[in-house]
Amino acid sequence: MKKNMLLSLLTLLVTASVLGGFAALAFASEPPIKIGHLRSLTGPIAITNDKMVKGFNLAMELANNQIAGRKVEIILEDDGGKAEVAVDKARKLIEKDKVDMIVGPTTGGMQMGISTYMNRVGIPNIHTNPSPYGVIAQKHKWTIQVGGATPQVSSCGGRYAYEQLGIKKAIVIGEDSAAGHNYVGAFVRGFKNAGGEVIQEQWTPRGCSDYAPYFAAAKPADGCIAWTSGRDSINILNQYYAYGMWDKMPLFPAYQGAIIEAFILARLQPKAAEALNGLVCAIQYSHLFENETNKSFVEAYMKKYNMPPSNAESTAYNAALVIQAALEATGGDTTPQKFMDAMLATTITTTEGPIRFDKKKKSSIRNVAISKLEKRGKHYVFSTPIFVYKDVLPEGL
Repeated sequence: MKKNMLLSLLTLLVTASVLGGFAALAFASEPPIKIGHLRSLTGPIAITNDKMVKGFNLAMELANNQIAGRKVEIILEDDGGKAEVAVDKARKLIEKDKVDMIVGPTTGGMQMGISTYMNRVGIPNIHTNPSPYGVIAQKHKWTIQVGGATPQVSSCGGRYAYEQLGIKKAIVIGEDSAAGHNYVGAFVRGFKNAGGEVIQEQWTPRGCSDYAPYFAAAKPADGCIAWTSGRDSINILNQYYAYGMWDKMPLFPAYQGAIIEAFILARLQPKAAEALNGLVCAIQYSHLFENETNKSFVEAYMKKYNMPPSNAESTAYNAALVIQAALEATGGDTTPQKFMDAMLATTITTTEGPIRFDKKKKSSIRNVAISKLEKRGKHYVFSTPIFVYKDVLPEGL
């Protein structure tokens, strides 16, 4: 009897070992989920894009680089801030690397170009920061705008400037790029819809090092609506102080990202940064937002980088959360239509607060906070919200 029991036990052990081996083999043979990540890692906006890569990678690292039991492989490409290069890199990611999706790129012109290409090949494109409204207008089927659309935050800022900050007449100094026209244009629309008047518009080339001619030509107004990106933001903010523009009119950033960020302010001349202290504007993100997702994100980011995250890291981190939630819902199935449907069905609390998706426009619906810039210790941070516009649609206010 004992002999029979021992024989049965050995049989069970062998069977379990074989089945376990098959399971391990099945897991090992399951192909990885391939994510193409396209950013401007060189060029004038590289300092912003590097942070987006960090935010996205952190979310995947916290998930052990696995989703629904499948390994995640991220293939990072540098578009150099050039639209033609971005399309070439996207083609390489799709045709050679066989990625299941592409995350990025960052700026409006490149987003439109890549979105058009992805619409043609039928592979999901995830935009992390706000997309140009043209992606919605042209009904690009395969682009999901996790970061929302450019009108959302900016239009709220324009309305608040008129209704609460007493700005009735304004001028514009904006970057002459797709992103610049989108962000500034949305701010101006919200401002004008509330009753404001724009008396002058000046547009600067990307890579502008001297803003003196634009300041000299500026007409007297209650405020200056401005937006630039990367190194240009450091230049315009330093020079806005150096040329005494603060004595003439306050500056209002059309969008938080790439201009009023902690990592930008840290690179300013001290007095130029101090001039911004107390600035009130519409923002997409603050590391002081009070929700559990943000608390976990900030804790993990601080542990790894010893500094608070900015809007750049937050937007990319949130895109990773949406990707994770959608693929968990599909059981790891990356079939384009199933994956896209799962993303659009996602309702989630991100670092920025709750979002859900307008399934027709394929863009997030979100809250927009009005906050004040304050210096706390060594860092400039946006305070907890002093006002919140609820459930702002992709087209903005």
